Amino acid sequence: MKTTACCHNMIAKTDRENPNSFLPLSMHLQDTAGVVRFLADEWLAGSTARSMGISRNELRKILVFLSMVHDIGKLSNAFQFKIMERLPQVQTIVAPLTLTKPETTEHAWSHHTLVGAGILHELGARDWVVSIVGAHHGSIMDQPDFDAIMKAERNLYGKAEDRPLWQSLWRECLKEALAQAGYASVDELPEKMSIPAQMLLIALTVTADWLSSNTAFFPLLDESNLQNENEMYPARIDRALKKMDFSERWLPGDAWQYQDLCYDRFGFDHSNAIQQAIVQAAGEAEHPGLYILEA
Repeated sequence: MKTTACCHNMIAKTDRENPNSFLPLSMHLQDTAGVVRFLADEWLAGSTARSMGISRNELRKILVFLSMVHDIGKLSNAFQFKIMERLPQVQTIVAPLTLTKPETTEHAWSHHTLVGAGILHELGARDWVVSIVGAHHGSIMDQPDFDAIMKAERNLYGKAEDRPLWQSLWRECLKEALAQAGYASVDELPEKMSIPAQMLLIALTVTADWLSSNTAFFPLLDESNLQNENEMYPARIDRALKKMDFSERWLPGDAWQYQDLCYDRFGFDHSNAIQQAIVQAAGEAEHPGLYILEA
């Protein structure tokens, strides 16, 4: 499993209590993609993809792509400068880029979710992809001003002469995300995605991001144990998933259709008349809901 080399020298996370601990953005993206692959393959119900009008394989590809670009907004001067306040050696790590303090007037456009949405919009990503990346911290973007986001150049580039370097990082991150997901270009992703489908994709991306941000599962590193990233995978993800100990995927059965339901579920010798009536009512209901039968 190859990690995202283009983001290796960018930092995704630090530890407030241990200023020497951090995690490269490349590893956080790879961790998130590893979690979402598990969710798609082992945890999601088969009906999830059908409800979105796509195949299960297409859903998996979309989720991997979103996981690999969800934090593309951290490839910015504003975010890396904020990290540098807790991890001073960042300036050395990100060289030859030079981090500078963003303009106060551009602060409204500095959050990495907005920056990420602006970057992907600039790179020609689908509108629904842009919306999901912009919303992955829980706030839906309401008519985002992409022009203002991309004109906040101190947020994005710091120094004008660093602009080509930052933009090359964006392109490489997108290229790697497409490759990991199995796409040749952004045009291969579905052109449209319904609002309910987008909400499901946001929820799954947020879940994977949240789990991969838990340092009990995915520990931070320091410079002493920052080995070759490719040597850490897939063992790092396998260890984390084992610790998470997910329950098995729920599979609906058909025991309710048979007379021995109460025996199978509760060990009764036979169902009484009331129990038989409630089972029949549930089986014949056009709009199933929750039935409560009190003794």
